[in-house]
Amino acid sequence: MKVIDLEKRFELMSWALLSALNVLLLIGFMSSKSEVGNLLFSFLLCTVSLLIALLVFNSKRNLTVCRHGVHYRNIFGQCRHMHARQVQFIHHYSFFGLRLVLIMGEKYICIAPFYSLSDKQQQRLKRYDNDLFDWLKNLQKTNDFC
Repeated sequence: MKVIDLEKRFELMSWALLSALNVLLLIGFMSSKSEVGNLLFSFLLCTVSLLIALLVFNSKRNLTVCRHGVHYRNIFGQCRHMHARQVQFIHHYSFFGLRLVLIMGEKYICIAPFYSLSDKQQQRLKRYDNDLFDWLKNLQKTNDFC
């Protein structure tokens, strides 16, 4: 029984924006004639390329929060699971239009780029002080799964 099946938002737009920025930086690097310009463009180009690689590596296909915990599938098709008692917190972050959900467990960290929690889901998590197990137990009692 699924409690929350998180959806990706703005993934294609973010990939297009980062790729376009990377191409513009590459063009700027190739056309720059000064040493300082080359150094600046190469640093920015490496930073954006590293960000793209990090997002590809941490990309998740499915992210589901259910009464058993957090289930997700990475881009290589491997299924992972965090038990509800092991999850310490779930937070939503947004940096310059890039959205991600950070899930911290006792032994694991799950970074899910392009996912976001709705305002309703964030309010419910805050109400229970981010204790996922109590939150899921209460949702199960009230049969309110959205």
